[in-house]
Amino acid sequence: MFKLVIRGIKMNEMEKKISCFMIAFMRIFIIIRSCIKSPYNISLLNEISKYCLLLEEQNVAGFEAFRLEIIRVVKDDVKTKEFLEDALRIYEIDFITDNLCEINRYLPIINNTALEICTQLKQKNFDRAYDLVDAIHCLPEAIMKKKQWNSKVFWKTYIKLYREKWDKNFLSIEEKKLVKHGILGMSK
Repeated sequence: MFKLVIRGIKMNEMEKKISCFMIAFMRIFIIIRSCIKSPYNISLLNEISKYCLLLEEQNVAGFEAFRLEIIRVVKDDVKTKEFLEDALRIYEIDFITDNLCEINRYLPIINNTALEICTQLKQKNFDRAYDLVDAIHCLPEAIMKKKQWNSKVFWKTYIKLYREKWDKNFLSIEEKKLVKHGILGMSK
């Protein structure tokens, strides 16, 4: 769980940083979904996975380092590079999250899903990869909004469709833990 101060960074700064990462993850998922067969997608997803782990371990990574690594992945494709540079221009954000604990709980879901998408892309299961990106793309932004976030709705609205079509057990154990904890956490 995130603490009030992490390695000398005040909570407000951490909230801004995490907000930037969540918006960036969402935008990258949308870009991947728009061109599911791009040769860069696996590398982009690996960067998301790497930074999910860093954030989860509270090894506070700089957003600018992440942005530069993403751009480096696509440096040989001018059009994709420009598209990502525009998508990752997150200097001032309209909404700063106050839902760090919940984000921390869901970072493994974002990470595991990014890795599963990589697996599907490597196997050239593009329809399945597309459906999974479609199911997860909204999570990073949705989870930022503490008052509007509802884990049950997320699982039933987005992940259920993927499960019905491709894998009935996808993240089912993780869902049970997260939804149960969310309900217990709300009742306190």
